[in-house]
Amino acid sequence: MKELDLLLDKDLFNDRYKSLKDISVDKSNNQFLVQSELRAIDFDGVKTDYYRTINLPEMYTNSADALFIYRGKLFMVEFKNGKLHTDSSRGNMEIRTKLKRKMLHSLLMFCDITDTTTTFTRRNMIFILVYNETKNKHKGYIRKYVTNKSNKPIVRFGLDEFPRSFYKDVRTLTSHEFDEMLGE
Repeated sequence: MKELDLLLDKDLFNDRYKSLKDISVDKSNNQFLVQSELRAIDFDGVKTDYYRTINLPEMYTNSADALFIYRGKLFMVEFKNGKLHTDSSRGNMEIRTKLKRKMLHSLLMFCDITDTTTTFTRRNMIFILVYNETKNKHKGYIRKYVTNKSNKPIVRFGLDEFPRSFYKDVRTLTSHEFDEMLGE
C-alpha cells in the first residue's frame, strides 16, 4: 500500500484532491451521482494541468473523473449521470467509443505522470464506470440474477470489450452499488 501511496505523491496530483461526491457532480443540473466523502484525485483537473506542462492543447483528449486508492487497490473512475444507451446502434457505438477513449487517455496520462507502464496498470488498476441506474434501466433484474448466479459481474455498455491488457479489471456499477462498495 505504501508503494501506491508514494506513486500518487506527484505534483500534478497534490492540489487535486476532492471528495468523490464533489467529483461526481453533474454540473448541468447540480446533481451528485455518489455520496461518498472519500478523498480522491480529480483526474479531469490533472488532465488540464498535464497538458499545460507539456505545452499541448487538451481539446482532443478525454479523461476519467477520479483516481484513488481504497483498501490497497488503485481505482480509476468515470461518473456518468446521463443516458448511456440510445435507440440507434450508431449512437451506442459513439458512446462506447468515447468511454473507451477516456479509458485509454487516462491510462496513458497516468503512466506518463507516474513513470509506470501498462504492465503496472494491468496488475494494479481497476477501472469503474459509475452510472445513473434510473437513466440506464436495461433488464436490471436479469443482470442482478445472472450476476448473483455466476459470481461474476456483468460489464455493461460495451466496456467488456476493452482489452484486459491495460487494466486489471473493468467494472460498471450503479451509483448505489459504488457507494455500497465503499461502505457508504
